[in-house]
Amino acid sequence: MRGIPQQNIERRRAVDAQHIARHPHVAINLFLAGILYLHHALATEAELQHILSARINANDPLRRHCRCWTRALAREQGYVETLFGRRLHLPEINARNKMRVQAAERTAINAPMQGTAADIIKRAMLAVDDWLQGSDADAHMIMQVHDELVFEVASDQVEAVSGKICELMSGAAQLEVPLVVESGAGDNWDQAH
Repeated sequence: MRGIPQQNIERRRAVDAQHIARHPHVAINLFLAGILYLHHALATEAELQHILSARINANDPLRRHCRCWTRALAREQGYVETLFGRRLHLPEINARNKMRVQAAERTAINAPMQGTAADIIKRAMLAVDDWLQGSDADAHMIMQVHDELVFEVASDQVEAVSGKICELMSGAAQLEVPLVVESGAGDNWDQAH
């Protein structure tokens, strides 16, 4: 695995390539945090996509380094992990068939981020369910949609229940950046947005 040559890193970047080489999960956390903050700060998905396309492209040194490091680690270990240690085994990562290797590499790159997101929402669901089971709140978790939980709540309890749910969900993981949780209420899912 090759590191990022120092001459290729722009002086204005606040990224220490040697630190990233030793602790690549820090770079991934920073990248994810930046996307989350941008997503919440911008009005539309199109604005977010425009900024990400302009700022972070396939030739970005940090992104290339993280990809190379993840591929190499997957080849060496035969698996990748989420931030919480859940493993995804990749038996095809060292196959002879190039297409199978490339598919395993793509999975190796995506799985830690997507898997960590899945781990966080699962932890949030469990925390909220534990609270609901022990409380007298007239509320029921009825479904999960990606990173959202949908509840049916008595109208006179919406404010109190949503406040507690936001608190529990934002505490589902202790990361270097805060987990921002927003709530909405309405007669249906569309109105709650």
